[in-house]
Amino acid sequence: MTDPFTSGDTRSDVLAALAHDYRWQTLQQLAESDDGICTVKGAVEAIVTADDTAANTDKRERIRLNLYHTHLPQLADDGLIEYDWRTGDIVYTGDTPAPALVEAAAKFRS
Repeated sequence: MTDPFTSGDTRSDVLAALAHDYRWQTLQQLAESDDGICTVKGAVEAIVTADDTAANTDKRERIRLNLYHTHLPQLADDGLIEYDWRTGDIVYTGDTPAPALVEAAAKFRS
């Protein structure tokens, strides 16, 4: 397998971006979509599902706020996504295809 980390997606930048579970789950959600697009609501649900704990409305709201204020801006700053505050759309924009990126990064998360 060739190295999926292209010049635009350096290994250390990508691994740092994916170090937090919320960012990791968001990128996995994008990798699983056919068009590289998901919504904030979809990302929240993926995070709740991966967390395996009961998620009430307050927890979902905390996750959503964390995404908006911390994690989505970091992924955007790293050039991996663009997101629209108004629609809640998250679009993958990385140089490496999202599924290949997630697969390669998973080896470092183990």
